[in-house]
Amino acid sequence: MTRGAGPILVLFALIPLVTSLASGGAGASVVMAPAVMHAQIGGSGSSFAANALDQWAADTNRQGLQVVYTSSGSAQGRLDFARRTTDFAVTDTPYQGTDPVTGQEDDSEGRPYRYIPLVAGGVAFPYHLEVGGRLIRNLRLSGATLSGIFTGRIRYWDAPAIRADNNNRLALPHLAVRPVVHIEGSGVTYQFTSYLAHEYPEEWNEFSGAPTATAYFPVSDDQIAEPGSNAVINYVESNEGDGAIGVDEYTYALLANAPVAKIQNAAGYYAAPSAGDVTVALTQTQFNTDETSPDYLVADYSRVYEFTDPRTYPLSGYTYAVIPAGQHDTKTSTAAQLQTVADFMFYGLCQGQAEAAPIGYAPLPLALVQQGLAQLQVLHDADPTVDLGDDDIGHCANPTFAGDPPHDAFDQYPQPAACDAVGHGPCGTPADRTALTVADPHAIGYRHRTRIAVRLLDASASTALGGQVVVVRVRPARATAYHPLSTLRTDRAGRASLTIRAATNTRYQFDYRGDDEHAAHTAVVSVHVKQAVTIRTSARRLRHGHRLTVRGVIKPLHRRGVVWVQRKTRHGWRTLATARYSHRYRFRFTPRWRGRATLRVWSAATAANIGTSSAKVRVTVS
Repeated sequence: MTRGAGPILVLFALIPLVTSLASGGAGASVVMAPAVMHAQIGGSGSSFAANALDQWAADTNRQGLQVVYTSSGSAQGRLDFARRTTDFAVTDTPYQGTDPVTGQEDDSEGRPYRYIPLVAGGVAFPYHLEVGGRLIRNLRLSGATLSGIFTGRIRYWDAPAIRADNNNRLALPHLAVRPVVHIEGSGVTYQFTSYLAHEYPEEWNEFSGAPTATAYFPVSDDQIAEPGSNAVINYVESNEGDGAIGVDEYTYALLANAPVAKIQNAAGYYAAPSAGDVTVALTQTQFNTDETSPDYLVADYSRVYEFTDPRTYPLSGYTYAVIPAGQHDTKTSTAAQLQTVADFMFYGLCQGQAEAAPIGYAPLPLALVQQGLAQLQVLHDADPTVDLGDDDIGHCANPTFAGDPPHDAFDQYPQPAACDAVGHGPCGTPADRTALTVADPHAIGYRHRTRIAVRLLDASASTALGGQVVVVRVRPARATAYHPLSTLRTDRAGRASLTIRAATNTRYQFDYRGDDEHAAHTAVVSVHVKQAVTIRTSARRLRHGHRLTVRGVIKPLHRRGVVWVQRKTRHGWRTLATARYSHRYRFRFTPRWRGRATLRVWSAATAANIGTSSAKVRVTVS
């Protein structure tokens, strides 16, 4: 690769794809035709991805592949690939041209390659904080506080910024904060410092002396440096680790059952590095599409940091597989080796992603999988006997998408709890025993009165919370914001009620603001209003051949809809005319029948309404 024009960035949107894709069955495995030959291959690199690579190697070994992976660190993995001692590398950090710390060359030494998204996960912050012999497990930190901790500006756990992040509800000790970082060149360090350099550039520049990300954390006197992911989590979990907070891959914290801090996202929620929150976040990944650039296919996470879906973990990222792309590769030179690389990568992108969440990773979203599958073509280009026949999206058993054509299936990932919002919680404190329930009337008639019942309880003790204030806000259809409506006070049984008479579909928000012992809670109900239809005619009796006018009003109007005027016959309702309406409707026509007939005006349900509405009248034509 040579340097060329500037990068073009492509955004993966959180929308279903409409491109035509090959179809196939879910639950596919590595598809290997009997005639296809395989050979043992080896790879090295990222410790972040090691648990996933080891699992996939064991899985595919049972299907006839022989893959040996060495967790040597991203920098060593890139070097091994460049020196042609491995068939693939796995790295959290792309080739940088020159290592910013050692000054050594950091490139592929002329070996052609492509990047493939492979293992996704979150940069986690495991911590060890005890109060009265009890381990705190529900710590929350904003990005600004996180930056302050790792740049030395916040030195004690009871600092005002940390207390504020936790809504002043955690009993935090006056104990020194001890950040634990990687001493070696680490991909997780690179991802974390990329976040700091982008979101808090002044603080990071002042601390590190450089405005850019680095794989080598600039360790200060009050920080602890450990060699590798296992060493970081082991120190945090040790007896002398009280007061420590590390930066490490989530998989290591999960397997050690260590608590990790929830980090505030741009939507105003504190999120954990869970599979769903990482997968949703990574839909905002951008990547370089300039094939002449040395950064071709390199990810840019700036939109991930700022994504406003509440399910976003802002420090999400993925590791790359580096695969050979040359037609005359001197290491991975045989068709059997290339085929094994192709089949192993396909397994990792597809079926292997189903195993990501249980071991602390996150399955890749659809757009990243499509990008990865597209790069496998270089293996076929190197040797046309490499079979990619079933290595397509239709045969890809990845749990993040479904359908034909495939689309992202994010409904499986829940929205955060109310106690994860800024100003609420933290979740898991005694205050979160509060239960606010609101009866949902669902659908009512136009301007009909109905009562919405409210109850407030201490759920842990099943006792009523009487004398508490619940603020009610309302948002009618087509409104963009809630506005105050009423204030309720619960009785001794924790009950209150609101009487409404809605004229349009309306949302009601009930807010309990909490007190020193009980957390704030919010409940929302949507009230749908059935349409009311009136009908009038210009005459109830008229002569044959004379014109008849039918008119009336339909309320509420949620959107411009369709209305029919119909006559009842022995075969059912026969449509006489159809028109658009806007509150009022009007038909003029000449009846073709004689005698008495029942007419009705009928409005079909829309997405905003419940059921259908109609009005009837009898007309005699003589």
